[in-house]
Amino acid sequence: MDDGYYLSTYTHIDSLGHLYRLSLRHDQSMALWKKDGEKIRLIRYWEFERISGLKKHDLSFYSQEQACTAINTMLLSFGLSLKDMQAVWGTPGLELVGQISYYNSENPCPLHSLCHLFSGMLTDSETFYKKKILALALDGGPDNVIDQGAREKQFYWGAFVDRGGISYFEVPSPGAFWSLARFELGMEEGSMMALGSAVTSHLPNEKSLAAKAPIVLNGKGFDAAYRWLKKIIEVTRMLSADEILEYDPRFSLEDNQIGIIIKVIQRASFNILEDIVAKAVKQYNLDPSEVILSMSGGFALNCPANSHLMKKFGFQSFQTCPCVSDSGIALGMGLFEFYAQMETFQFRLENAYYGCEDRRTISELTNMWGCYIHSVSTFDREKFVVDLTSSPLIWFDGAAEIGPRALGARSILGDPRTHKTKDRLNEVKQREWWRPVAPIVLDQEQHNWFENAFSSPYMLCTSKVKAEKAKQVVAALHLDRSVRLQSIKQENNPRLYDAILAFYEATGIPLICNTSLNDKGEPIIDLFEECINFALRKCIFIVYFNGMRIELKNSEKYSKKEPLLRNILLFDPLNKEDIETAKKQWNPHGLTHKQVDLYLNIPEFRNYDIRSEKDVRMLVRILAQWARLNDTVWKAMLT
Repeated sequence: MDDGYYLSTYTHIDSLGHLYRLSLRHDQSMALWKKDGEKIRLIRYWEFERISGLKKHDLSFYSQEQACTAINTMLLSFGLSLKDMQAVWGTPGLELVGQISYYNSENPCPLHSLCHLFSGMLTDSETFYKKKILALALDGGPDNVIDQGAREKQFYWGAFVDRGGISYFEVPSPGAFWSLARFELGMEEGSMMALGSAVTSHLPNEKSLAAKAPIVLNGKGFDAAYRWLKKIIEVTRMLSADEILEYDPRFSLEDNQIGIIIKVIQRASFNILEDIVAKAVKQYNLDPSEVILSMSGGFALNCPANSHLMKKFGFQSFQTCPCVSDSGIALGMGLFEFYAQMETFQFRLENAYYGCEDRRTISELTNMWGCYIHSVSTFDREKFVVDLTSSPLIWFDGAAEIGPRALGARSILGDPRTHKTKDRLNEVKQREWWRPVAPIVLDQEQHNWFENAFSSPYMLCTSKVKAEKAKQVVAALHLDRSVRLQSIKQENNPRLYDAILAFYEATGIPLICNTSLNDKGEPIIDLFEECINFALRKCIFIVYFNGMRIELKNSEKYSKKEPLLRNILLFDPLNKEDIETAKKQWNPHGLTHKQVDLYLNIPEFRNYDIRSEKDVRMLVRILAQWARLNDTVWKAMLT
């Protein structure tokens, strides 16, 4: 394998998919790597939603030319282009080698699941080659862009790593329950989990209902999961406040009902996870205290589930990447390829900060935003404490964190000691009053403040604040005293570490509140102009930018009411007239939006030419028959 630059891409090129805005790959991303002998280095990680502003970016490129133009634009900041790459992996139409060169489509494990596994279990090659790791890749289901038979395979996989040797095994996933609940209840998974932990209400037969949850191994298992979930929803929706145990009067009846449903789903999830791990421990004769647990896939964002496994089985430590959802597929794709092509290699994901940077100088920013900047000064520890105790502030520092959670590079920070902080942050973020904000804690102090705590640099685990400490950090707590915890070490984020240390020295509290720097429905902010737009709209007057303290003014004169448009033209250059003209060219016989959706998502339908009238007549009949034979679940998942 030659030295040089490599690119792993999790995106998609499809004219119809672009024109009809159909989701064939969501959370698209790209990783730039540098190989130097056995040393592999991640140079930059792009999550397309940060650039386009499209939450969970799932927009296909219209053409190969457009994709290459966009990617070359992103590479330009490094003085590189696609021509400089030794290989480009992961997206048909971009690859220099045709496909993932060491992945065989006959492999029973979908490529999607392999990428998830590698994104978690190979974030530190020294650990991978010298220790034991139990890795689980759990999500809703794989994409089929490269692996067109993926939907017919076993979806979910685990791996046991013993000093570099890998044994794979099939596992079920609770991810389907959460995907279906999102569809049925109309709430994002994070909101559902937060509400489930917030309300006190529950059912007397919660345990037995959870025990009846079906095992989902692949797409065919969604039918049974949907029936199980529908029954729970129907039963719960019929309950009055008097029939609910420990009814929570702080919430509406509907919120209490949804909270009950989520409690059942969470308990069922725990049951499935416990069974998976217990079987793996027995099969491989493991002592969990000598084994590292790695979780990946969208389900790994379920912090209580990760912590439950750590506590119940007593694993040595927890290891994964910050982008555990599909936004981490490009990371896992590159690591899988290096593993497959090299005898051994050296790699370490140093921290979460591989996203885009904004290196503009203060003078450059003042030229653009001077009328809104009152003063600029260098970072001062004592002044930071005064600022934080006065009001929430914005922390914008260095390269952005990767993954869906703010980890101290694009954050809004607040004083954890008062309820006013949480109220103000939820007002700013346009969220419900009960939504929690996460604490960032000094790593060496977490055991003094939290129960069963362990290193959690990427905010993927939960813990409870010790009872005697709870009143001191009320803004950082869920209603049940739990927290979604991020621990911080000096070497990973020295400036933020020093700021929290200063707050600790001044107050005796080694943690601060943290929530992501973005508005409702908006991806995390990438660039300073998006940041200052947010600050002025929300009347936040202190911004820490790359070690500088910026105090703002004249927010009342700022006229914009919405987030700034990002660089959507990089991904969506066609105007409305061009789109309508192209639709008539690509779909001249008028397939409906849903028919086009099924046509693109089910590989066997792609054998038909939708520009042929004869093929379209046949395809319409087949699609109608397929719809009759497949229940609401698959149609919901595809749309």
